[in-house]
Amino acid sequence: MEKGHDPRTLPLPERKLELLMEMDSLRDDAEDPDDLLSGIVEVMAKGLAADTCLLFVTDPSSGEQELRAIRDHSGKVGELSTENLAALSDDIRQATRIEILEGLGAHSALIRDVDGGQVAVVPIVMGGEDRVGTLLLARTDRPFDASEVDLLDFAETQLDSALVQAQRLHELDLRSRELETIYRVDRIRDTPLGFDEMLDRVLDELRRVIHSEVAFILLYDRAGKQLELRATSPEDLTGHWSGAGEIEAAANEAVHAGELILREGPEQGIGSIMCVPLILREEILGVFGMARSGSGRFKEGEQRLLRAIASQMDTAIFETLEQGRLRKVLGRTVDPHVLERL
Repeated sequence: MEKGHDPRTLPLPERKLELLMEMDSLRDDAEDPDDLLSGIVEVMAKGLAADTCLLFVTDPSSGEQELRAIRDHSGKVGELSTENLAALSDDIRQATRIEILEGLGAHSALIRDVDGGQVAVVPIVMGGEDRVGTLLLARTDRPFDASEVDLLDFAETQLDSALVQAQRLHELDLRSRELETIYRVDRIRDTPLGFDEMLDRVLDELRRVIHSEVAFILLYDRAGKQLELRATSPEDLTGHWSGAGEIEAAANEAVHAGELILREGPEQGIGSIMCVPLILREEILGVFGMARSGSGRFKEGEQRLLRAIASQMDTAIFETLEQGRLRKVLGRTVDPHVLERL
């Protein structure tokens, strides 16, 4: 399409062909899922001359729709709070066919106080059954006409496969990051470091690949039969931080369940906590975990990565703890030089 050309002046068949070609080009060139999704909103906003275009993508693990790409010439999206976006996602998910709305009620500032503004809601369904996402376009200068609804209907037949491709690229990216992180943690584990330094380095690596305010390790004290915080990054959970109680409760829950647990929307300002128990040879060693604020939950790929790191670290932690116990027992009767050699 030539620069400055108004797509609405073209006949409908030509607009469909142009849209098809641009979508094919996006799919062929995409290497990164975010680039593909960003390209989709650019193409759709340009093809429909929309002020704003939002693309919500369904998370396969939770079934929730998440805002993944934005093109906003109106500047209105910045006025929407996290709660507004969550409510908007719930509202548009109810749509089972293309709908043209006169605004989106109290949840949206997209076209508020603008005469003639409309919002097009386009459910994106794969194979007639699986809802893979929703496209939302807002335009303030004039309503969407019948030919543009037809164009949106055609676009949906291209968008479903594009979103599936973006999801596959996302999975490949997660797998690549998972392997890279496992390799880096393996290197840390094999480096001659002190025990606490090793734990700190592993936590730093976790936070590098999984966004969170806090990563933590609690170790199980056999004598006291309770979990004790041994390492955290970067906050001091033993001090003033208000979320320590929630983390301790989640860690104990993971130990009792014997598997990864995910808590969402707890109190004390934490939005999501995930904990995985460290268990080796039927012995409880401790708990690995992460916490983040806000409404962002830990996704399936992030949970899988935490499990992988925990399975790497359990042997190293077990061996270090066993060495400590042996030193304590043998240190009463064995010469220190002999003990060191042992």
